[in-house]
Amino acid sequence: MALINCPECKKEISDKCKKCPNCGYPLKRNDNNKIIIFIVIGIIVVIGTIAFIVLNNKNDDKKHIVVTENTTTIKENTTEIIETETKIDEEYAKNNLNKVYSMITDMEKCVEEAGDDLNDNWYDLNTSDLVESLFDRDSDEIWSLSDEEDEIYEKHWENVDRAELLKDDIKRKLDFIETLEHKEYKEKLNEAYIQVTSFFEFIKVMPLSYSKLEYRETYNSYMEKSKEKITAAESCK
Repeated sequence: MALINCPECKKEISDKCKKCPNCGYPLKRNDNNKIIIFIVIGIIVVIGTIAFIVLNNKNDDKKHIVVTENTTTIKENTTEIIETETKIDEEYAKNNLNKVYSMITDMEKCVEEAGDDLNDNWYDLNTSDLVESLFDRDSDEIWSLSDEEDEIYEKHWENVDRAELLKDDIKRKLDFIETLEHKEYKEKLNEAYIQVTSFFEFIKVMPLSYSKLEYRETYNSYMEKSKEKITAAESCK
């Protein structure tokens, strides 16, 4: 509490008094200090609130940037993984397609040799027993074949059996292989497979009424078409 002089009687009185206790003069209290204090406190609160909002927004922006960068990194890594897996799959497909190419080539050679056995030996020997036995493996006629005819018979069916196994294996592999990058290669191999299979069926069920000339012409036609398809597939390797 502070002492002040009454404006009227000039005596000392408390600054807390509402009126002078000596002369009764009404006194006005000076609350300017309190007002200033409240204003200062208000300004501090406002500044603190603004600072908090600004700092909070900056932290949110930093977090957003970090999250965005991390998300971008994850996406890039995921893309790299997918591309790597795709590359691995395509390499696997290419390797298997190359195997199929080798198998088709091998099958065509077996069919070609089986056909040569018929043309070079069957017609030259002109033996009806051999003709019948070549198309019926359970025929009793095979027991009456000469050593030379028996050798032709065994060689012919060895090539036929080999070609049959290859045909089934090639079909399974072509159905199994999935590829986008080597789609044309697969299509060309499938075309070659179909042509060589047709060649093979001709060798297996060739009409007995064919003359040697007719047989050779048909045989050559199948063989040339098969080789053309294989060459077309080879260009895609």
